[in-house]
Amino acid sequence: MTITYTPQVWDVRPADAGSLGVLPRLAKGDWGQLKAFMQSHWPDFDIIGTHGEQRAQPGERWWAIGAIEVKEGPAVFQIQFRTDANNYDTGNILSFFWWADAPQLDSRFDVRYFDRAAYSFSEGADSKGYPHGSASGPYALWLHSDPVDWTDRRVGSDCIKGLHWFDNHVCLNAVFWPLRKAGSTPPPTGSEYLVNIDASGSIAGHIAWIPGPPPQGSGTPMLGLVRDGVVVAHIPWSA
Repeated sequence: MTITYTPQVWDVRPADAGSLGVLPRLAKGDWGQLKAFMQSHWPDFDIIGTHGEQRAQPGERWWAIGAIEVKEGPAVFQIQFRTDANNYDTGNILSFFWWADAPQLDSRFDVRYFDRAAYSFSEGADSKGYPHGSASGPYALWLHSDPVDWTDRRVGSDCIKGLHWFDNHVCLNAVFWPLRKAGSTPPPTGSEYLVNIDASGSIAGHIAWIPGPPPQGSGTPMLGLVRDGVVVAHIPWSA
């Protein structure tokens, strides 16, 4: 599924770049123009969020593609990892690079837009380069999710697909940083919560249980959590 947000465009080509005759200089807000140019040559080009934006529940973070760097010269797709638009992320981030004949992926990877890809940890670097061959494409790039026991984890990643280099090795480099889906912050793992589930099946809110039985004579209606016939937690409640 196509993403709902709009990536920035960071055109870093020099003033004498030969490719400017093919694709004029782009401004930060020119994602629509860049997408139209790419799809006019390669219709499959897109950014999709099947295992990223669409996976994230309200309040959860995922790896979004916040910007596309347009760069001429090196025969390499160089993706960047950031905490936001202005700051690099030097964590150990796992990225994937797909092409048709890439090695088969292990089924245990939980973000798999394609069954084949090369992959690499960033090992503290703020970017990762994947050299491309003489074929212009197609290629695809995405990241892995954080471990399930991480606090406020990034639950998946969007994917830039149908990538092709053109002219003097002009590459579109994905710049990843996390976004948070609008809505309530999801309950932490490892605890029991009362949750509100909306019509789509997503968790839209949660309330933590208060340990123990409710106080006597409080004058406030309560919901109770009963385990083996004993009230072990409670929540104030009004209909």
